[in-house]
Amino acid sequence: MALGDLFQIGKAGLQSALIVSSLCIIVPMAISVADFNGHCPLFSRAHWSANATGPYDHHFLVVTEWGLQSHCTFGVFIGCAQLLVSLFYAFFIGVHLYLQREAYGCEQAQFGDVLSNYPDINSGRFLFTFGAAKIGLWFSFLVWFLDLLLMLLQLLRLHRRERLLVSLRREARMLRNRLHRDPDYVNI
Repeated sequence: MALGDLFQIGKAGLQSALIVSSLCIIVPMAISVADFNGHCPLFSRAHWSANATGPYDHHFLVVTEWGLQSHCTFGVFIGCAQLLVSLFYAFFIGVHLYLQREAYGCEQAQFGDVLSNYPDINSGRFLFTFGAAKIGLWFSFLVWFLDLLLMLLQLLRLHRRERLLVSLRREARMLRNRLHRDPDYVNI
């Protein structure tokens, strides 16, 4: 078995794991929303209440504010999108493995003169340069993803410290006060 086939089988296995993980997102979220009569339990506000009228103390949760429906809908949407992409990609890889074809590549093209009708063009390094560009693009994607993750963590930390709407009102009030004091103030 060639090394390329092992990579293809590994990719197919990872796509299968993504299919299972997307089902682990979609099914529990949908069941949770159905169990709560269409309300989203994520980020809901509640408090414990005790009913001490009988011989046994009954404690139950009283929901004062349900979470936004978009919190649950976003999770289901991401799970569905991941499921569709993973199914397509797993099918694509499976067809290539079934037909015993390798994925299309340009590894052999760098060893020959591909563009013989253009003598002034050197095509000997294009695989290396495009490989380096591919590494750069993946690194850029990783950096953007980590940046997004850090921004979300910072937003969650801020949201836990104080409510977002209170913070936005305070910022608007500070900007209005600054504009009233100095009408020529423009912060661009």
